[in-house]
Amino acid sequence: MADQDEVMRGLHKKPGVNYPVLTPNLKGFQAAMNSGAKEVAIFGAASELFTKKNINCSIEESLVRFEEVMTAAKQEGVPVRAYVSCVLGCPYEGKVWPNKVAEVAKRLYSMGCYEISLGDTTGVGTPGGMTEMLNVVKKEVPVEALAVHCHDTYGQALANILVALQNGVSVVDSSVAGLGGCPYAKGASGNVATEDVVYMLNGLGIHTGVDLPKLLDAGSYICRSLKRRTNSKVAQASCKL
Repeated sequence: MADQDEVMRGLHKKPGVNYPVLTPNLKGFQAAMNSGAKEVAIFGAASELFTKKNINCSIEESLVRFEEVMTAAKQEGVPVRAYVSCVLGCPYEGKVWPNKVAEVAKRLYSMGCYEISLGDTTGVGTPGGMTEMLNVVKKEVPVEALAVHCHDTYGQALANILVALQNGVSVVDSSVAGLGGCPYAKGASGNVATEDVVYMLNGLGIHTGVDLPKLLDAGSYICRSLKRRTNSKVAQASCKL
């Protein structure tokens, strides 16, 4: 995140589009404000060991830091989104219990985060685990304030997203061409490909407002620029490599 100022200055911002900046603590929030951010996101986890690896503190310590960010954000009138990592499994602790996810999500929502994104960081989750976890979390946080963030390491992302949709979740995080990953989750692939999510939603008759052919072109462009192969099955089938 050290280059966030450079990234923000390089963006050609479009009206009506949000460009949130990740802020792990108050220092990060202040840097985000200096770079012109109009929205920020805090990111915790439901795993103690992952939290330690990712942001170098315990879960409880992370929540104290996030409270400081929330106080500053409220003073600035800046909306805050929250992420909870490792909701379906942790690379260090293994199984993560749904009640732990619900506890962290509830704390973040109570602070004033307008939305809580539940992340399957390593992509180990299955539809059964997603159903179990959401049933517990929905008792603590309104489903209207929940989002899902599914990595596709084990090829389960679309199935997990479908289960989330059936449970009332209407916000899905995704990544063009499935790019990304996590340095603290060895072997984890990127977030689910946006192209594949849009294709599935189109098939379900859900209007997204996203032009799939243009999305495929965008994925092709960024993959050529990065010299990376797309992880999107739709792009591969469409020969948009």
